[in-house]
Amino acid sequence: MKVFIAKDPLYRRDILVVFSTYEELLRWWKRKFPGDDTLTEDKNQAGDALTFLCRGVLGVWLPRGLSKKQLRDLLVHEAVHVTHDILDKAGMKLSDETEEAYAYHHTFIYRQIADKLNIA
Repeated sequence: MKVFIAKDPLYRRDILVVFSTYEELLRWWKRKFPGDDTLTEDKNQAGDALTFLCRGVLGVWLPRGLSKKQLRDLLVHEAVHVTHDILDKAGMKLSDETEEAYAYHHTFIYRQIADKLNIA
């Protein structure tokens, strides 16, 4: 299990990244968020990966045991959710006028996490 923080200095957000099996995620979740029932024993609830916002913590869970290509594909997807959360909370709604900012920030978020996972 690997847990780390990816930094977004521009919008002053930390992104908690959990790289583990689903079972490890559940055990970690119960310690980190006691009493929270957002996650269940049913892995199908999370799907292949998960972006979460719980008690003010923005995070991503990515499963271990995948090839680098599979992991990159999942991270590209989850980084969209993270980017949307960050920019939406900063007051920037996705539109024709903000699309380029979203695209650049998505790339930045992806790189922050991919570099720490050594999958870039």
